[in-house]
Amino acid sequence: MKSIKRIIFAALSLLFAAVGCNKISPGAESAPEEESADAVIAGRMIVQLSEEAAQRLENGEDVFRGVDVISAERLYPYDEEWEERHRAWGLHQWYVLDYDESIPSTKAAGDLGMIDGVVYVEQPREIYSTAKVPDDPFFNQQWHYYNDGSLAASYTAGCDINVLPVWNNYTGGSSDVIVAIIDGGIDLSHEDLSAVCIPGGSDGSKNFVDDSYSIVAHDHGTHVAGTVGAINGNGKGVCGVAGGLDGSGGVKLLSCQIFQYDPETKKDKGGNTASAMTWAADHGAVIAQNSWGYKYKSAADAAAGGVGSMKTAIDYFIANAGMDQNGRQVGPMAGGVVIFAAGNDGWPNGWPAKYEPVIAVGATNGSFKRSSYSNYGSWVDICAPGGNADDGHFIYSTLPGNAYGKMEGTSMACPHVSGVAALLVSYFGGPGFTNEMLKERLLGGVRKGVVPSNAQIGDLVDALGAFAYGGTIAPEKVSSYEAEVISNNIVFSAVLPSDEDDGKAWGLMFLASENRSELAAADPEKLPSSVRSATVVAGDVKAGESLTGIIGGLRFYTDYHVAVLAYDYNGNYSSISEIVTLKTLGNNPPDILCSESLPLSIKAHESVSFNVEVSDPDLHSVSVEYLPGSEASWITKVKDNMWQVSIDGKLAESGVYEGVLTARDSYGAESELVVGYEILENHAPEIRTEVNDLAFDAVGARMAIDMEDYIYDPDGERLKYSISISDRSVLHINPKDNVLNLTTLDYGRTDVAITASDARGLSCVFTFRVLIRDPESPASIYPSPLVKDGEGRYMLHISGSAPAETYVKISSSSGNVVFEGKGESDAFTPFNVDMTACAAGLYRVSVEIEGRRTVRDIVKL
Repeated sequence: MKSIKRIIFAALSLLFAAVGCNKISPGAESAPEEESADAVIAGRMIVQLSEEAAQRLENGEDVFRGVDVISAERLYPYDEEWEERHRAWGLHQWYVLDYDESIPSTKAAGDLGMIDGVVYVEQPREIYSTAKVPDDPFFNQQWHYYNDGSLAASYTAGCDINVLPVWNNYTGGSSDVIVAIIDGGIDLSHEDLSAVCIPGGSDGSKNFVDDSYSIVAHDHGTHVAGTVGAINGNGKGVCGVAGGLDGSGGVKLLSCQIFQYDPETKKDKGGNTASAMTWAADHGAVIAQNSWGYKYKSAADAAAGGVGSMKTAIDYFIANAGMDQNGRQVGPMAGGVVIFAAGNDGWPNGWPAKYEPVIAVGATNGSFKRSSYSNYGSWVDICAPGGNADDGHFIYSTLPGNAYGKMEGTSMACPHVSGVAALLVSYFGGPGFTNEMLKERLLGGVRKGVVPSNAQIGDLVDALGAFAYGGTIAPEKVSSYEAEVISNNIVFSAVLPSDEDDGKAWGLMFLASENRSELAAADPEKLPSSVRSATVVAGDVKAGESLTGIIGGLRFYTDYHVAVLAYDYNGNYSSISEIVTLKTLGNNPPDILCSESLPLSIKAHESVSFNVEVSDPDLHSVSVEYLPGSEASWITKVKDNMWQVSIDGKLAESGVYEGVLTARDSYGAESELVVGYEILENHAPEIRTEVNDLAFDAVGARMAIDMEDYIYDPDGERLKYSISISDRSVLHINPKDNVLNLTTLDYGRTDVAITASDARGLSCVFTFRVLIRDPESPASIYPSPLVKDGEGRYMLHISGSAPAETYVKISSSSGNVVFEGKGESDAFTPFNVDMTACAAGLYRVSVEIEGRRTVRDIVKL
């Protein structure tokens, strides 16, 4: 085996990060500004040596004499199979140097730049994935492939990559095409990716973070990979742009891992991006998908940046992908295409994406607007959906562990372009197909004008546009169509013709004119004002199937000549069809269909709603107005042509009212619906029978009172109840619907008042008393403790279970009699003693009723 000497001055664990460009020339007057710690890698430099210096270093000489270099290792590692081509490209002249981190990077760069044989010096720059990951739940629709505007109001129909027609008419991707995912590691075992991922190995995927063949699944890399090639038609997960059609997969994915999550630092470690790029070229990839960029501390810092040492790697991939060691095409495309995300800083610069030979990709939201984070500038070649969290727009794709989720970023836009590029190579690739041919189709077939030019992110990628690019053959002439007159509209139904190079026409143009000769001679791209037109896109309609369209707003009772043209996606038009003459008709008023029999009679507490369908027999637009007659009625639009009329009896006084709904078409013809309604007089609730006073012989006793047995409403209304209890310490009432649930809490007596109210506020009140007595005692003595009542007095109440003479004696704790007397009492008519004048303290109360004596101590507070 051929060998090459590696110069290692100390143990080196190579963690390479992508770089910016700061070239140092011998004798330079000033060094570049010291970079911030979060933008460059301390203690590391990348150098390019002259051929002679590289040879001396391989021979073991100390090329970096005088500079405190700890270790040096080739940026592009030795590879026996490809070494000859690598040396021809000068890859052996690039080295990564480690030095003492305490030395300022500007000094280290300056010292290295003064060494004879060092022709280029740069500070390695941190790299970052150009994605933004939200925490909220993901959407489960991939609007970025097909957007009809129905997902939400913030989406605009057509803001997608237009890939469905390519799947239906051309290809879903070929396994002969390999796309390198230079990113975090792909989850090679994912249910929606495993069949199209190339396993790790000397001829397959590789980890450039730890220089191994073990691919560690990474969220970002797996998400990007899913957009390019998740398997279509397998009944699982999501679709990939080039993921095939029948569940077996499409293009192959080569994982070139340059990000790996470090659980100790909780950050991503970067890998050797340059080596990843050359590996991809040497191992069959023809498209290099890169959703990453250099990290800069400011926009000014980025403006001074550059492609750095990646230039050689990128140039190598472009020149050698798809080629063998002898420069012969062996892949589906001669040469490679490198595609980079523009970056997420919202700045006018981004590297390496700004390097001219690569395709730089900006991001849009779901409505043709530049995503707020996307880098921009004339250097951005093309844009694709990348989502925008501020609008609620995200890109949905694969995640590790058979999961799926949403992300946003130019990282998400970039694989859409790589996927379309892979579709193009799948269909057009083969001997003689070159990377320049691919770029011409990809960039020439964009959808122009839909993304504002001042967004500066290029035009929107268009999968079908790229496939149709350059086509000059028009569709066949429309041979069969029908036209029907409805008022001043002409409704067409035409058979969609085939197209020699596209399979079928992209759409139809329907024409109408009062002047036959002008119609016959009309140029469809420059129609005269006398020729009216309507275009309809075929969509899923196949050649030989019917497509309908309408030309409206014509003059009434007028002769019109009509015809149909077919056109393809490139704007090639067929010859005109047979011309037919028709006469338009007059105008008819709208139709109103009510679902309810009118007029209505409702009670004062009731509300009703019913639907009114408004349509126009002449297909004209219709406006609807409603004069409600009172504040009790209004209308709400339910859907197109459907309105809901509502009447709420609580919102107006009793009486007879009349609302008028008017439907008027765009030409002034109108119809009316009279909505008559009567709100009946309201009646107050009434007491059916009184509730007897209640006596309980236990604390914790329960009882339910059904109010419908005691109160009714003449209008049949469900009533609301409010409850007043004079002493809530002895009784609790829990109302539920029409039932009052009573629970006794303590011995004593309380007054209860129940107010029953209807919806308009009319009410009635009924009262009853509740006594909770001790069954072991012939007399009830309450309250205890003795507190102020609502009138500010301290009243002690004594009662028996039946009318009887009651003798009461009250003594203080010292034995002094403070009250002695007698009187009549019963369960609900107590003998009352006013103890307001007595001092606070403990008192003994002695009661005798019908020869039975009760003694109880109470406390006055």
